[in-house]
Amino acid sequence: MLNRSKQAARYGHIWTWSDHNKIIAGIEEMKLQYKQHDINNAHLKEVILAYESLIGKIQESKSITSVRTLLKDFYLPGDKKEVRKNLKIYLSGSADEVDYRKSVKIAYGKYLNLFDPIEMNKQSDPDLVNKDKQAIDDCDILVAYIRKFTCGTIMEIQYTYNLDKDIPIYVITSDRFIKDIWLSHHTNRFFSSIRSCFDFILDDFKVLPIEDNKEK
Repeated sequence: MLNRSKQAARYGHIWTWSDHNKIIAGIEEMKLQYKQHDINNAHLKEVILAYESLIGKIQESKSITSVRTLLKDFYLPGDKKEVRKNLKIYLSGSADEVDYRKSVKIAYGKYLNLFDPIEMNKQSDPDLVNKDKQAIDDCDILVAYIRKFTCGTIMEIQYTYNLDKDIPIYVITSDRFIKDIWLSHHTNRFFSSIRSCFDFILDDFKVLPIEDNKEK
């Protein structure tokens, strides 16, 4: 139950306060199951306290967004986050956002497998759209940089959202676009800066430098 809830939270699929209440009930049940074991076990005590703390925080939450964050960031004592290897990021954004792509590659190129469609596929290629779609199919995350309206970027977001792969969609943009209900509906998380977005990815997926991921 908790693992499914954490996965749903990661990809923005916590839906209503009814789901919120089901999650609390499920966590309460897991906590009671642990209490049936030897309470003198130090690890079990830590687990029970962790569950109780999580339940309290969820009950105090004022929004579904905060519940998502709590679940996504919750780990039991002794749990380890999965370390992702060669995480592939599709860099979506207007073709003329050269500085955006350059700064991402300089700062995060050693950690992430960055796919830049502007660099990889010629914009004059008649098969450009299909090649970009294939790259999105193969990616782990789509990051869209939106400072002005651009049809291509919006359609890449829509295409990613419609896939059956639950690819996270992260958008770096300003308040003007965050308030757009259509964009918000198709976005897992907004960021105000390039750094905050990519630092979040490195931390959330526990990414190692690419050279440290190579098979030996």
